[in-house]
Amino acid sequence: MRQILINLLGNAVKFTRSGQVPLRVDYAREMARFEIADTGPGMDAAELQRVFEPFERGTAAGGNATSGTGLGLTIARLLTGLMGGELTVHSTPGVGTTFTVRLYLPELHAGASPRPRDAEQRVAGYAGPRLRLLVVDNEEADRRLLVDRLAPLGFTLLQAASGEAALALLRSARVDALFLDLAMPGIDGWTTLRRLREAGLSDAPAAIVSANAFDKGLDNDLDITAADFLVKPVRMRELLAWLQRRLQLQWLEQPPEADAAPRPPAPAHTLPP
Repeated sequence: MRQILINLLGNAVKFTRSGQVPLRVDYAREMARFEIADTGPGMDAAELQRVFEPFERGTAAGGNATSGTGLGLTIARLLTGLMGGELTVHSTPGVGTTFTVRLYLPELHAGASPRPRDAEQRVAGYAGPRLRLLVVDNEEADRRLLVDRLAPLGFTLLQAASGEAALALLRSARVDALFLDLAMPGIDGWTTLRRLREAGLSDAPAAIVSANAFDKGLDNDLDITAADFLVKPVRMRELLAWLQRRLQLQWLEQPPEADAAPRPPAPAHTLPP
């Protein structure tokens, strides 16, 4: 976050010969909004389309002698995306430019006792009958991330590379929970979930897995709350917390000093798109 703001503030100062460079911060419902404005030369629509390309804004200044920004804006946008956020820009020629960063930043309560960083690594399994989970995502790497984390805990993982494949699988298989990507070719995650609910294929709890943290605020008619959204890359702690809450699981932990001997993963099956 610091590097993003340093790059954006440095860019704003560079293009402001006089005036001010305000930084405004808003925070509500775990969504943070940072706004950095300048009173520089501004950019037209054509220049805005190229502003995040390397070395572009130096030529966008329309005769301004200030040198280009190098990779600063490019890196800021990349880092924002990796954090699941959004970086946008608005500019008016002759008036100035405003960059806005929006990020999902969970609130930390003062005085709360944080869990040890490796607490989730001590989870060795769960009590009770074995459960079956379905991961629906067109990206194999994203499916494998969930499979590799959950199969060693004793879950049976089923995989579907598309919404259509998920619907076909659920016509003959029962699952205890679903993980659905939103942005998939063909039918997206919302449509997949809506169709399987309407067809009575499964009433299992569903988590929406998305690369965009702002999807948490989307309204829907499927009783999916913000707590049912997991932002890519999914953190193990959040994954375990969701499963525990929605499936009423009791985790079994190995002692901190126990040897972490590798265990054979549970089977994982993939349906093609």
